[in-house]
Amino acid sequence: MFLVQPYGLIILTAVVLGYSLFRRRVSSLSITPKQQETLLLFVLVFGLVGARLYHVLTEYYRYQGNWIQVLWWWKGGLGIYGAVLGAIAAGAIFSRRNQISLLLLLDAAVPCLLLGQSVGRLANVINEELLPFAWYDALLCLFLSAGIILLEGYFRFRLGSGKVTAGYLIGYGTGRFFLEMFRVPRLWLGLVSFTQLVSLMFVLVGIYLFKHLDRIFN
Repeated sequence: MFLVQPYGLIILTAVVLGYSLFRRRVSSLSITPKQQETLLLFVLVFGLVGARLYHVLTEYYRYQGNWIQVLWWWKGGLGIYGAVLGAIAAGAIFSRRNQISLLLLLDAAVPCLLLGQSVGRLANVINEELLPFAWYDALLCLFLSAGIILLEGYFRFRLGSGKVTAGYLIGYGTGRFFLEMFRVPRLWLGLVSFTQLVSLMFVLVGIYLFKHLDRIFN
């Protein structure tokens, strides 16, 4: 089974740690344990599919002539931006079905996602891929996760205000844009790589969200 592979074990550890932190962050909110488990299942399915599709889109050359390998995700090849977009889609569906604020879920989940991503990057290290980028991205995510939690407490941001989500989009988008310089992207759009373009979009959405939160959601 693929879960006995080091890559799969590290991804599983990342999920467990991220989910454990999420449960602590929503313990005082009106989200039942059963709802938390359902949300986790949604996020895992949508996140995995999104991560794999993003990877295949940006590195399609690896699978030309052998497309069946697209299904072999446990051997490596998951794009974090695809996972994030998939998780947001899962959160949107879940929030609509359960009448729970999407911003509340996103604000609660952001540091958990970053923690999980930081640990998950070790899977790239084990596979000897994306070095030294994987180390730098792991450190960036760990720094952002801890920083968001500290700033959240200092400024007393209310979960559901959207400020945590906006901060994540700006912070990770900016960091990832520059970290892409330590990779050799295969998909370019003019002077920037596809992932750098997505990073810029994250930053712009984060800035817009931060400046117009009250007008959008009130």
